[in-house]
Amino acid sequence: EEAHNTVKAALAKPAAPRASAAAKVVAGKVRVEVTGKGLEPAQEVVAVLVQDGQVTEVKAGENSRRTLQHERVARAIGTARPKDGSATTTLELSPPPGLTPAGLEVIVFVQRGPAQGLLGATSAKVAAGSTK
Repeated sequence: EEAHNTVKAALAKPAAPRASAAAKVVAGKVRVEVTGKGLEPAQEVVAVLVQDGQVTEVKAGENSRRTLQHERVARAIGTARPKDGSATTTLELSPPPGLTPAGLEVIVFVQRGPAQGLLGATSAKVAAGSTK
């Protein structure tokens, strides 16, 4: 009986949103389209533009003469709320000047609200072009 009630309660809860993302450069901005099932206006979609393959040549200090490798460097972040009844949410991110899509990716997650728990996540490479 207890197991039956536990399963019944779990099935009564809304399903976690399932999302996919696509990202491309449009007029110097990175346009992110998030499509999903279960997206609701009370939720928040967050997109973070990250860059891989960064290198820093350290000239002074304790790491002097070292080469540091950096991955997943956050370059821009944006948020949006899904529209009621729409399966697609669009965000535009403003990357720093001079960035090209090589090595850029967008990490997208859906949360209940700011700092209220993640419901789902996905990522997408940024389509070729230039953010200049």
